[in-house]
Amino acid sequence: MLAAAKRPTLYVGVGLRRHGLTELVVRLAEHLRLPLATDVLGKAAIPESHPQFAGVYMGVLGDPAVREMLDGSDCVIVIGVVRTDLGTDFWTERINPKSRILIDPDGVRVRFHRYDGLAIRQVVEALVDRLSASDRPIPRFSGSSIPQLQPEDGESSGALGFGHRPGCDLSSGCRHLSRTQASRSLAIQLHGRRGG
Repeated sequence: MLAAAKRPTLYVGVGLRRHGLTELVVRLAEHLRLPLATDVLGKAAIPESHPQFAGVYMGVLGDPAVREMLDGSDCVIVIGVVRTDLGTDFWTERINPKSRILIDPDGVRVRFHRYDGLAIRQVVEALVDRLSASDRPIPRFSGSSIPQLQPEDGESSGALGFGHRPGCDLSSGCRHLSRTQASRSLAIQLHGRRGG
């Protein structure tokens, strides 16, 4: 499946940190020259400064380029992604099950076939050791393709790129959410309102 794939990708989650697999999975991505994305729970599992890091997959809420990369892939190797509402991006994940190899803590699923009793570390080590190095071009990304949001009039730029109005905090009833279409990405921008 991987050998025949034209658009293979690597999609990882919080299981990398739980099982101490970060370094090994980075080696796997480099060995196979695969683009690398994380889910929301696994965001800190891979250094975002790595040139093969494409971004965070968030289903319909996320970066369209990352979504297209995973949803349109013909072979997605999924390692340590927890199948929960956050792990499936609130059930908006559209990765084709026929194109998916799931590597969980206690087994592997290739398409619809399940192989239980395989430890996650041993499977990842075997992939690094036994698969031939790829000669495909190394995918390179220069950080997230999600543009930075600019503050609106009367706002200052806050942490995480969110805007806030001076003299307003979340504890004082400033909880107005709005959606902003910025470039090709949907972003949620937090705005504070005085007096609720």
